[in-house]
Amino acid sequence: MRAILLFFILGTVTCMAQGSWKQTTDNAFLLEETGNWADALALRKKALNQAASLDRNTILYLRSLEKITQAELNLRIATDYENSYNLFKEGVKGLIASKSDAVQISKTYRRLGMLAHNYFRNMEDSYQYTIKSIEYNLKSKTTDTLILSKTLHSAGVISRELGKLNESLTHFNTLLTLYDRMSVKDTNTLGSTYRDLSLIYGSRFLNIPAQESYYLKKSNRTFASVKDPDLQYQVAVYTGLGRMELQNGDHNAAEGFFNKSIQLYRNNKAKTQSYRQGNIGYKLELQYCQNLLALYSASKNEQKLLNVLGTAESIKRRNDLDNIEHDIYTQCLNSVGLYFIEANPDRAILFFNNALASNKMQKELDFENEITTNVANALTFKNEYGKALALINSVDTSKQMSALLENRSREVRIKSLFGLKQPRPAILHLTRLVARMSADSTYNIQKDALSKFKPGFAINDASSFVNISEAISGNSREEKLLKEKLYWLALLQFEKNIGNLPATNALKDDYSKIIGGILEAGTQRRFSAYENNVLLSAMENIEARFLLNKLLLKRSLSSNQKVNSYLEKEQFLRSNITFLTKKYYESKDESIKQKIFEEQQSLKELESNFIARNPAYAGLLTKKYTFTDFKLPKDQVYLKFKAIGNTLYKIELSQDKVSYSKISDYENLKKQIAGYLTKITDVSSDVTSIKRQGNHIYRRLFREGTIAENKIVVIPDDILYYLPFELLVDTDYLLKKYTFAYSVGWSYLDPTVIKKSRHADNIAFFAPSYKSSNSPAVPQNQAVALGGARREVHEISQMITGRTYLGDLALKSNFRECAKDVAVLHLSMHSYLNDENPELSSLAFASKEKDSQLYISELYGYTFNSDLAVLSACNTGVGGFKDGGSLISMSHAFTFAGIPSTVSSLWSAPDQSTRKLMVSFYQHLRDGQSKSEAIKNAKLDYLKSTRNIDLQHPFYWAGFVMYGNDSPIDFITPNTSIYVIMGLAVLAMLGGYYCVLRSKRKVKQIR
Repeated sequence: MRAILLFFILGTVTCMAQGSWKQTTDNAFLLEETGNWADALALRKKALNQAASLDRNTILYLRSLEKITQAELNLRIATDYENSYNLFKEGVKGLIASKSDAVQISKTYRRLGMLAHNYFRNMEDSYQYTIKSIEYNLKSKTTDTLILSKTLHSAGVISRELGKLNESLTHFNTLLTLYDRMSVKDTNTLGSTYRDLSLIYGSRFLNIPAQESYYLKKSNRTFASVKDPDLQYQVAVYTGLGRMELQNGDHNAAEGFFNKSIQLYRNNKAKTQSYRQGNIGYKLELQYCQNLLALYSASKNEQKLLNVLGTAESIKRRNDLDNIEHDIYTQCLNSVGLYFIEANPDRAILFFNNALASNKMQKELDFENEITTNVANALTFKNEYGKALALINSVDTSKQMSALLENRSREVRIKSLFGLKQPRPAILHLTRLVARMSADSTYNIQKDALSKFKPGFAINDASSFVNISEAISGNSREEKLLKEKLYWLALLQFEKNIGNLPATNALKDDYSKIIGGILEAGTQRRFSAYENNVLLSAMENIEARFLLNKLLLKRSLSSNQKVNSYLEKEQFLRSNITFLTKKYYESKDESIKQKIFEEQQSLKELESNFIARNPAYAGLLTKKYTFTDFKLPKDQVYLKFKAIGNTLYKIELSQDKVSYSKISDYENLKKQIAGYLTKITDVSSDVTSIKRQGNHIYRRLFREGTIAENKIVVIPDDILYYLPFELLVDTDYLLKKYTFAYSVGWSYLDPTVIKKSRHADNIAFFAPSYKSSNSPAVPQNQAVALGGARREVHEISQMITGRTYLGDLALKSNFRECAKDVAVLHLSMHSYLNDENPELSSLAFASKEKDSQLYISELYGYTFNSDLAVLSACNTGVGGFKDGGSLISMSHAFTFAGIPSTVSSLWSAPDQSTRKLMVSFYQHLRDGQSKSEAIKNAKLDYLKSTRNIDLQHPFYWAGFVMYGNDSPIDFITPNTSIYVIMGLAVLAMLGGYYCVLRSKRKVKQIR
């Protein structure tokens, strides 16, 4: 009995002790969750005392927890990372030996992985610990999905850094699958996953920019949806987006994202630090400097480049940088070297050598191969090919190199070998490089046809092809063919990777070199039908597709009432961008510039979201055009001009042939055309002298002789946008021999591409009056009334029915509300040309409203389905050049908004002669003539009917040209019987007076 009682007492004491230590242990866990490691450690010790009499496994378990808590406390109060690291390792061994809960073991392995990564940079150990964390989490009866998702994220990051890209993608994709099944979701981990996936597809690893951009944008949208985003990752996302825009050549957007990233950090320094295990210090400030240096290097802004370098050097001079900060500073020096590499290679080498010296002072990352490659590249610009080759051969190939760096070092080796007149090894390395860059690694540049080449995923590879081609200076047939073939490969690479974006100034140089190399070959040999198709299709898709696809999208949207909300938001954003742009040009306030960037990103996001919800429209934005699909009509010739350096190339297309020629000394010709245009617009200049100069320019442009076809379609470039070709002289004005039309590309002329819409009305006329000359569009010394414009509208409206908005009713608001569902928009008004910023050029509607100016940047947001816009105002066909050399003009803005044809002016439009031209133009248009025939015959009519020889000066009649689709306008003929019935009904209701008034009016006027 006594034995039984003793056993009962001991059992009771044991249960009480067990209950006591368990409760204490649970309380310690609760304190750890709040970060109170000191009090938690006290409870760990207490739990050990409470369980002193228990079994060995329990004691081992509690001691292991004590070590882990002690390690966490040490990390917060000391920098003895090694001791903490060892305590964690002892702790996890004890947990395993004591057969502890798998979740606790998983958490400890996860912390070990983080320590190995963050403090010891031991990636292999970090990866192994992280994998064990995942394994133990999955062994648990109650898997902690939140911890598992974070651990999978860590595994993806570490395996990526180790170069295990397939494993990294597997971990991230497993995480994304898990995330969809989680009831409680950690959106920050999701956003971080997208960001890290973007890095895998970035230039350091797989170098697939389209995928990189896709995941960056997903990450950005994810963080935007989180109430309390991980600021460290969000800063990294903005930085990544900036680098993507820099790679795309959009320098304004790149700068906007870089500024956004640093501002987010500066406004939330303490909070951003809370997301990082190690100290941020000056890392983000230096990274901002590095980003700006790359930006100003690409945009050739030396003053800003050197200013930012000074900031980076100041940070280094005043602070003791850690390894990572030192790495970033090294890259700053490298970026400055890249700026000088071509123009001043000696100076570039100084910066590269400083970067190499800086690289040797740190232990975090090794940039020696990258910088050494840059030094070798600089040497090739000095023609020191032997030294360059020796340096490239010294690159340590045992070190892991990114695909981009490996390609770049091979490119420098090839350039050096060609420079040393060693074509055989150069071609061998070139064959390997092209195979690496191709989507099909079996492609052989020496043996395989151009048609077998499958472009890779990076637009920068096109630049490599160009650089190598320019390095080939040999005159052997093999080298000449190889040089040309590289240009063809570069063209295919460029076209594929330009996507559905317009070519930018940053990409223009490479594109010009590519096209110049191919066109030069076209002047020396006859291209095959396949080569013609490749070249002309690529030029169309790169130069003209963006504008045409926007036109097709807007025309499609104009007939869909369900998208009005989207269109209103687009108009609002564009109007606000215009307002901010005007303020910026007045003040040059950088904060306003940043606001413009934010609104532009909102605009991009609006369109992106709309397309995602309405995939039927996506094809319009990504549509490509193939030259073989375009059926060249009879009796027409297409002349496409391309200005590259000091050469003007001309491509002549007709049913019978495609030919290429060039005009040398283009700079001199350009000056002659500029002088000619000055004479044309000066009424005091002698017409005989104008004709003489017009004949000289004609002979420069058409030295092969006269053209057999009756109609000439000009696709101009550079200053030729401003030249009315019909004013050139053979024996007389070419106007009397040919019909001229103009276009930005051949696809705009194809009736199967741009189809006519059905309209409720023929024309909407706008002819405003101006109460004062306060508008910038109405100069102080100019009469505010346009008497000719009113008469012009009145006379045309007698021929063709339409809606008329005269005087104070020619308001911008009326135009915005009613200028749809009509075949023709006719605008007789003042215009204002802004030379500093062409997108702020405007049309001046009636000044009765405060907002009376319609700016080009606003017009982009309008949506039309009209077939023609007649811009009977000054300078509506000219403007400025921006984004890769494309013309910005009022005429092109109407095309962007959905109107495939415009009649616009190349200089100031004289009021009275413009009236005569326009009335005659509509007479011919009404009779069924094409738009180009109608404008030609209107000019001939003017010359025949004008007896005053002074008024026959070209200034008065030659300024209007027709751009775009040339199909005739199908005007609606009034149904007489309907009007009779309507008239009788009105007579019955309102009496004879109204009936008489109605009979005198054929136009639906709004007074």
